[in-house]
Amino acid sequence: MEVNFIVLLAGFVLVAIAGQQIAKVFQKIKFPLITGLIITGILAGSSFLNFIPSESLPKLNFLNNLALAIIAFSAGAEFYLKELRSRINSIKWMTASQLFITVILSTWVIFEYSLYIPFMQDQPKDIRLIIALLFGVIFVARSPSSAIAVINEMRANGPFTKTSMGVTVVKDVLVIILFAVCFSTAKTVINNEDLDLTFLIFLTLDLTLSFFLGIVIGLALKLPLSLKINKTIKAIGVLLIGYGVYVFAELVRSKTAIIFGHEIVLEPLLVCIIGSFYITNYTNNRIEFVELLEEISPTIYV
Repeated sequence: MEVNFIVLLAGFVLVAIAGQQIAKVFQKIKFPLITGLIITGILAGSSFLNFIPSESLPKLNFLNNLALAIIAFSAGAEFYLKELRSRINSIKWMTASQLFITVILSTWVIFEYSLYIPFMQDQPKDIRLIIALLFGVIFVARSPSSAIAVINEMRANGPFTKTSMGVTVVKDVLVIILFAVCFSTAKTVINNEDLDLTFLIFLTLDLTLSFFLGIVIGLALKLPLSLKINKTIKAIGVLLIGYGVYVFAELVRSKTAIIFGHEIVLEPLLVCIIGSFYITNYTNNRIEFVELLEEISPTIYV
């Protein structure tokens, strides 16, 4: 098992190094670097060359968690209130319109065509509706990592860029919350459980604890940033804190299922975004935090 994991990890590292070099070719034809990385990943994955078989991916899930934590930190760091205050109204209306129009139209289309979708066609009407709603929420999601990567690579700056990033980040936070609500509701409906007061209490508890833990993570991030130590050590500290959020969330989920008979599901992405938002807006470590993320991010994108 250990040997297989090491071989798999070594193979992934080789693909990542090759991907970084191949992606540079796309820059020469005026494509962003991240476009080349995505295409290389598709080619190396199970759909084409199968260098990393899909059944092996769960063993590399810790890399996914590390990457998502840094992407969430980067997204939260972009929401700097002092810079966005003059654009709050634009961000608010653009986010609200995109969110509601996309969710409503997507849910309606998926539900109308649900009888033609194999895994939905034999389901009762209420289950088809809740699955369609999940699709609607997912369709709203945008990739902050792609937007941040392109903006950083092109050194884009200005009102349009700031507004776009503001909308992307706010929408992602709302999508995470909406998805948590819809997913919990879907599990309850599909398992024929009651949507009663207990369900609402646990759902509210999930989101409240996620927000609270986000503040705690913001305070935790402040510790390595405040120390006069090597930047590499600080970067490792930030990575470990981000990964720790996923480990802690999984621990809470499994333990509460045993103790209470109901899982308390923390949202790691939401926790990391709130932690980053806190360190960006309510401490003196914003500039160093952003610089550190900019150094870490290229490796994470690969």
